[in-house]
Amino acid sequence: MGFNLAATIDRIFYALFYRIGKIVSRFPTITVVLSVIVTLLCAIGIKYLHIENNPQKLWVPDDSDVVTQKNYFDEKFSRFFRVEQIIVTAKVPNDTFGVLRRDVLNELFHLEEDIKNIQVIYDNRIHTLDDICYKPIPSKGCLVQTVTGYYQNDFAKFNASTSDVDQYIFKCVQNDGLTKGCMDATGIPVYYKQVMGAGNFTYNAVLKKSERAYATAFLTSILLKNDDKSAEIAKLWEKEYVKIARRENDIIDVAVSSERSIEDEIEGSTTGDIGIIAISYIAMFVYVAISLGEIHPIRSRVVLGFAGIIIVIMSVIISAGICSLFKVKATLIIMEVIPFLILAIGVDNMFIMANTVDEMSDYKITASERMGKMMGKVGSSMVLASVSEFLAFMLGALTKMPAVQAFCIFAGVAIIANFLLQITAFAALLSLDIKRRDDLRLEIEPFVRAPRLARNWFSIASAIEWFMRRVVAPVVTFPPISALIVVTFITLSGFSIWGASHLRLGLDQKTALPRDSYMVKYFTQQQEYLDIGPPVYFVTKKLDYTDQAIQEHLFSSFDLITRTDYIDRGSVQFWLDDFSRWAAKPECSGHNITTKHIPSDVFIPWLQEFLAQDKCCEVNHQILPICGFQFRDHVNFVTNPTTKEIEIESTRIFMQTTTLSRQNDFIDSMRAAFHTSDLIRNNLSMIADSKEDFLVYPYSVYYVFFAQYLYLPEVAAMNILIALAAVTVVTLVLTTSPIISIYTLLVLMMIDIDLMAVMAVWDIYVNAVSVVNLVMSIGISVEFCVHIARAFLSATGTHRERATHALIHMGSSVVSGITFTKLIGVIVLNFASSDIFQIYYFRMYLAIVLLGAAHGLLFLPALLTLVGPQSSVKALDEDEFEEDQGVPDDIDNIRPEDLYNNEKSYQSRIYIND
Repeated sequence: MGFNLAATIDRIFYALFYRIGKIVSRFPTITVVLSVIVTLLCAIGIKYLHIENNPQKLWVPDDSDVVTQKNYFDEKFSRFFRVEQIIVTAKVPNDTFGVLRRDVLNELFHLEEDIKNIQVIYDNRIHTLDDICYKPIPSKGCLVQTVTGYYQNDFAKFNASTSDVDQYIFKCVQNDGLTKGCMDATGIPVYYKQVMGAGNFTYNAVLKKSERAYATAFLTSILLKNDDKSAEIAKLWEKEYVKIARRENDIIDVAVSSERSIEDEIEGSTTGDIGIIAISYIAMFVYVAISLGEIHPIRSRVVLGFAGIIIVIMSVIISAGICSLFKVKATLIIMEVIPFLILAIGVDNMFIMANTVDEMSDYKITASERMGKMMGKVGSSMVLASVSEFLAFMLGALTKMPAVQAFCIFAGVAIIANFLLQITAFAALLSLDIKRRDDLRLEIEPFVRAPRLARNWFSIASAIEWFMRRVVAPVVTFPPISALIVVTFITLSGFSIWGASHLRLGLDQKTALPRDSYMVKYFTQQQEYLDIGPPVYFVTKKLDYTDQAIQEHLFSSFDLITRTDYIDRGSVQFWLDDFSRWAAKPECSGHNITTKHIPSDVFIPWLQEFLAQDKCCEVNHQILPICGFQFRDHVNFVTNPTTKEIEIESTRIFMQTTTLSRQNDFIDSMRAAFHTSDLIRNNLSMIADSKEDFLVYPYSVYYVFFAQYLYLPEVAAMNILIALAAVTVVTLVLTTSPIISIYTLLVLMMIDIDLMAVMAVWDIYVNAVSVVNLVMSIGISVEFCVHIARAFLSATGTHRERATHALIHMGSSVVSGITFTKLIGVIVLNFASSDIFQIYYFRMYLAIVLLGAAHGLLFLPALLTLVGPQSSVKALDEDEFEEDQGVPDDIDNIRPEDLYNNEKSYQSRIYIND
């Protein structure tokens, strides 16, 4: 005979695992003790465990463009403000004026006064809002964007006013807030879209002639400094601010948000869901402990099942310790997902090992021989699954998204640790359990023999095996039905491809919050009432701003920016535009120029003079929208180290987006801004003498959170393809069957495609959480198919007989192990208090388990029945590895029905002897 690669590989694996099984069964105590010692040693590394909560560091690589741009912005213009906001509506609406009523505004004045008077103690000092707020002109106090600014934030002036609120505010708005007496206390015009929202500041159709207005909400925004010290004080202040804003009021309804709100509420949600997660794990633990054996005083395996769960926990501890030692940062996703993943994979192997060794109890061989044969038979299948999963995750770690990368590394290490513990510690414990059962000793009291209790009781595993043998296997492997199953599944996958094309990107912030969180109310009202979105800056740097050609391009860029999608045209504030108009008006600047552009030799000193103004320009008692002090933080001056002259290093153009109510709005607005900046940069690069990569770029505080969605689809596709390729290669190498490799790839692809279709139908967005689940689904799905495929490949007989054998022997373990175990745990997650657990864990996990079971237990066996590969050649002569103890020579070729019809079964033998 010629060289047979399949036989050689089978021979190697059988020999290796046969000896492992024999060794651990002969030295079980030493094996378990060594496993515990290794786990404890690895656990030492957990003291270096660092859980990363910073969204920027979770989803965006440190070397990405958006992080580089943010860091530059923070360095040159200081960090973005901490934003505190309240949305005020009337408890009793007025169809004529809405909230533009004296009683509503009166309550808003009192609320804002209480907020200003908040005191907190930090570093043994009392701090108020005045210590931490943003002050464009320090001598004039905090900048608070609020409708009370039309009254200079002065309650006495409001009280003394004789005009109706709606009529007074209408007149202020007509002149862009520049009417005398309408500007806020700092002298800055009040932009009505920032203080009254949702497109609801409208002229009442009935009262239009009397010049009155209607609005449904007031918005008050407070900007706080965000340097290290101010931020620490602000966190304390924000806690009190939220309490005050949430106080009950008979006239107004208040929705409140602070910079710390989301973090606080998510932390509360996670803490609140710990109980649900714990119940989920306990439910799975109880099921495994009961179903691993029988409900029987002797043949039960509750202690062994519990030990198997401990081994799963040990593998997670080993992974956490090793990864922490190598400075891999953990995430909350890892803490929540990895145990589920390892439990799903680990429990399946435990059931396969236990069920396989039970089948061998028909023959009079020692426990050690039984363990050796069992390990030899299932070892290659376990290696195939574990190595496939390990490589799938470790190659997935090549992605640059930190959270996904960390998850893949933790998962890969945990999978290998779990595999090694299963073939050592669990195998050793299983051998002890076999000896106990052979001696008819009770599980709870292992030193007590009870031969008269040996009669058959109920066994979950036996019931599942009976169902698989009598119902599932005959139906699924009946050729006409097999053909129908294959056609049905392929057709559904075709529809799933179409469904997956409708997936949406994003993660609604409300999803991550408890349903009773006050922030849910805020986000709901924000979507309903806000008429303007978050601030956006266009940053320019390393340009010669005194050059007239550069100025001309910047003016054309300004026009391009105002026409960008999602940009509110009226909110754009461009320092160069206002500076040019200021210089062109002698009444404002005191200068008289006749040229279109400001001469380069006076550009810098005039600009500094313009920015030094502390009030808007006034001509003939009319205030003009030329206010230099607004732009003090928009221009960054430096001193040239060579010439010692003052130069402009960088500038920013301020604007706000239109209302962004959906996740796609945020993503599309960011894309539109970057598209505009690309156009501007391309134009400037032709004339600018600069080597900078980013002459112009847009920046907003939400970009760092949404930048992931610009490349998330590619990251997801790359991780899925890498995982699929890894599984395919490993399957081909370890089975040497191209057909099995192709079938495994096909099944995994179909499961992921169907899962994405389920996501589209079930309103599950594509985000980092769902991408992690998509990658994880491949690891779990491997368990559903490779064991079935390996069992089919190693069986003899017709295609139908081999598929039946695989379904009965491996299929029952897959059902009782991974399917039922996961279903029990997943169902509990439906009772979590936050939508993120219901949507991204309950729904996705449920879909993964059901799709995996359907494809692994229906589609794959049906496909193998119709067009499966030939049986692998018997790989070895087992007499080389075992002692002659009455073992039938053809034990590997025993038909499934022989195992069920053998009158000398383990149970019958004990009962008769008894």
